[in-house]
Amino acid sequence: MTAALPTLVLHAGTPKTGTKTLQAALHAARPALLRAGILFPDVGLTANHKHQWIVDLLVAGDLPAFRRHLAHVAEQARQCGARRGVLSAEGIYHHWSDFSPAARAALGEFARDFRVAAWATFREPVGFALSLYTQVLKNAPNPLVPCYGADFGFEDALADPWFTRRLDCSAFVAGIEALFGPGSFTATRYERGGAIEAARAILDVGAGVLPEVADRNRGLSATGIDLLRRLNRARLDVGQRQRVVASIIEIDQALGSHGGVPEVSAKARERVRAVAHPGLELLASRFGITWPAAVPTPEKGA
Repeated sequence: MTAALPTLVLHAGTPKTGTKTLQAALHAARPALLRAGILFPDVGLTANHKHQWIVDLLVAGDLPAFRRHLAHVAEQARQCGARRGVLSAEGIYHHWSDFSPAARAALGEFARDFRVAAWATFREPVGFALSLYTQVLKNAPNPLVPCYGADFGFEDALADPWFTRRLDCSAFVAGIEALFGPGSFTATRYERGGAIEAARAILDVGAGVLPEVADRNRGLSATGIDLLRRLNRARLDVGQRQRVVASIIEIDQALGSHGGVPEVSAKARERVRAVAHPGLELLASRFGITWPAAVPTPEKGA
């Protein structure tokens, strides 16, 4: 009789839903999780505790290196006898449309060694779009993503195809279930400070195994966004830019509520909801995740 494959929880995002907080918690709890039969692999783990190799190697099309990492994860699970594993990289959602068909097929090879249970958390669409916009402003210019490091407004971002593709989750969910089978995907609704609690439910563990850590998810005020746009008009090298971005974040945190709440026009709200509509319908019908039709501007830090 063939032994059942261990379960792999593939935490795929979405960005700006407490992922950094969750990844820090999973890393800090590695020994306790392993005692509970759950492996958080250290294969290719970055300094901020995410399995970024999944995204980077698939985007680059370096499928041999991806398969080597996958084999190391499977071997680590066998050696420690884990009944479950968890990998976390929010870029799986974020870069789904950037993966080639061959790269997506390679991601599906996790199913050879694991029963894959993919999971992503979703936030209210206008709040998600505003947070994604802020991140795009923070990112260094990249020829493959023209909107990175650009000086443009929120409504301008909503006219950018790369940006708007991230607002509709329906193609991502369909793609994941095409790889791992119907019902292989679970969605949860974002609640501020709730990332670890959601993970406990997914992994079926308590606070004794996966305790809280400091919340690392912070948004920017209107002032912070304005400073990023000003930065993006300058021509700085990578090191200079990183230092200025860090300074802007520090200034923004010091300003607190005095930085002001980012304004989102009624036109922009309607545009976001129109683009996100197929995904919103899917989240409501499949997972019971809904938001009010009229949502106030997200509070700073949301």
